[in-house]
Amino acid sequence: MAAEQAGAEYEAQHVHDVYEQIASHFSATRYKPWPVIEKFLKELSPGSVGLDIGCGNGKYLTVNPSVFIVGSDRSPSLTKIASSHQPHAAVVSDILSLPHQNHSFDFAISIAVLHHLSTPERRVEAVQTILDTLNKHGKALLYVWALEQKESRRGWDEGNEQDTMVPWVMREKKEKQKKDRKQQNKGDSVQPDASTQEGQTTGTSLEPAGDKTFYRYYHLYRKGELEHNIELAGGTIVEAGYDRDNCLDLLDVIAQEEDGVSRLSQLLGDLGVAASIMLQTSVRRVKPAVDQTLKVLRTLFIRSSEGILNVPEEELLRENAA
Repeated sequence: MAAEQAGAEYEAQHVHDVYEQIASHFSATRYKPWPVIEKFLKELSPGSVGLDIGCGNGKYLTVNPSVFIVGSDRSPSLTKIASSHQPHAAVVSDILSLPHQNHSFDFAISIAVLHHLSTPERRVEAVQTILDTLNKHGKALLYVWALEQKESRRGWDEGNEQDTMVPWVMREKKEKQKKDRKQQNKGDSVQPDASTQEGQTTGTSLEPAGDKTFYRYYHLYRKGELEHNIELAGGTIVEAGYDRDNCLDLLDVIAQEEDGVSRLSQLLGDLGVAASIMLQTSVRRVKPAVDQTLKVLRTLFIRSSEGILNVPEEELLRENAA
């Protein structure tokens, strides 16, 4: 438990606090859906209800208007931005403590989230938590940063450290800098205006005045590592690969939960971590009202896709009574 606490505290300092500070600037650079994820969402059956775990600013919530997505993110500021994508919902939540009824969702996506967890045990637990939300036929799409991306601008590859700090640089716009210098020469006070840049080189000591660099923790996945994590968590891999379409070498895996049988204990028993993971996941509880709400939403979306609208509230509650 001491190691678990240390991992949580490290992530709070080097992941959660950072994203909370850069939320508005980060959101401004995240507006275009990645093609593979967009395809996955658009191919879902109408009326499907799913999750975007680590939704950020919620850019994927509205990709397919025929499905309903509940987003969640550890950053309150990003969650607030995501909540604007009506009629979808977004809640503040940690990936290891999701406020959802298990085995209730048709699909889940978690994009560029797992690599922010700082220990192997926490990364496997996160995958298991995602799989636990899925119903019998549910599926999930998971994206992480890969280690093998020597052709990218970052140049990471085998031989580099898997655990690294990636900078987020907020730079003053050049036009603003020129204007500020003119105002400063006149003795006027100015407020900095920031833009963002993400890269591997830091050069903190050489930063122009007004620029600020934040460092985020990342675990870079070796080839096959995410698939192994999914297997340890009890999932079945449907498809795996790399996607370089977005200037990042991201490992793409679609995982489908096995029929109610988790192999976690068997596969992790020798490592001595299964007990703690299973204990932490087994004590999670959710309010009955959440389950009832999801049932009502599912009925609304199915009826909407069938052209049946204006369903009386009493009828919805009666149809979805436990």
